[in-house]
Amino acid sequence: MARAICFKCSDNKPSALGACPRCGTYPTSDDELALSMMLSEDVLPADQLDHAANLIHSGQRITLPLELQTTLLTAIRTARSSAPQPTNPAAWKWEAGIVAAVAFVLFLFQPWTQYRWAALQDTVPAYESFIRNHPSTDYADSARERIRILREDSVWRAAQLSDDIHKLRDYLKVYPDGKYTAEAKTQCVDLADQQWKPLTKSRSESAIRQFIENYPETTRIKDAEKRIQQLYNDFTWVQEQDTVQAYKRYLERNPQVANRAAIEKKIIDLEVAAIAAGDHGVLPKAQPISSDSRSPYAEVRVENGTGYELTVRYSGPDSQKIVIPASATKSLSLRVGTYTVAATVSAANVRNYVGTDTMPGGGYESRFYIETSFSPSFRTGFKKRK
Repeated sequence: MARAICFKCSDNKPSALGACPRCGTYPTSDDELALSMMLSEDVLPADQLDHAANLIHSGQRITLPLELQTTLLTAIRTARSSAPQPTNPAAWKWEAGIVAAVAFVLFLFQPWTQYRWAALQDTVPAYESFIRNHPSTDYADSARERIRILREDSVWRAAQLSDDIHKLRDYLKVYPDGKYTAEAKTQCVDLADQQWKPLTKSRSESAIRQFIENYPETTRIKDAEKRIQQLYNDFTWVQEQDTVQAYKRYLERNPQVANRAAIEKKIIDLEVAAIAAGDHGVLPKAQPISSDSRSPYAEVRVENGTGYELTVRYSGPDSQKIVIPASATKSLSLRVGTYTVAATVSAANVRNYVGTDTMPGGGYESRFYIETSFSPSFRTGFKKRK
């Protein structure tokens, strides 16, 4: 042992196991032996050892952790139970020294003892050393918790000085009820609000939504959502987006707009283009059953022979959409011309079909039948009845 003190006179001595060179005192009981061993640098940090020496020297009583003494006494008595009983004082002293040495080794290598030693030092390196030696004990969790507490001030200072919202969030994650939680939350709000300033006039919905997602702490959520609504009320912006969602949302907000018919046609054209760009089968052409070259319209009769709700979209000179319940028939009038036709049903396992129909002449009526047919892969498609 590097340094120990006498439990009677407080004199420094090289070992806690031998007689004090100053007063000649030698431990005569297990309690005294335990106290003697506890008053060493192997158990107490230097400042606590000096404090204990001052107490002894002034005649005051020493107060050391009871649980530490209890554990050490248990180790001494365990070692003594296997040692031969002494027959004279000299032999007792020799035997006591051997027992003390064995007990001290047992004592020092117990996880609880090493944890108490780390706790007496109460430093991050001491707890880290304990965790390296005993990573799977219950005391390791206590050591980690103590490390977390000891590091809070330095973690907070680093986060505060960085002016980085991510580091502040990291602090709050580790210390949800920490000493600086309220201040960290306030600083996060301020930093999040600063991110909104360059977006107040933004014409990018994705940038605004990214702001809402990335900075939930902000007080500007309502302002951001309001800005998105303003974009969807701006038809120039809606045209720039040129998406089904943008046009539909614009119509929902402006149902009486003068160009509603043109917007609805645009929606159908975009929907047909999206269906045609995906996986689809080839839809057979419509079958003419009469003709009238003087009429600018074609009367189209659509019969739904499937077991699902059928939607047929026509994209061309007069884009239209018709929704037909299962086993029902509906008709529509289309301006003559060439149309891209997309047929879909309300079933996830049914394949979409797309085709092209040219309907010349007036009074042109087309009748086609759509039914389901199953391929070996059990995918369902459309087939027209001739």
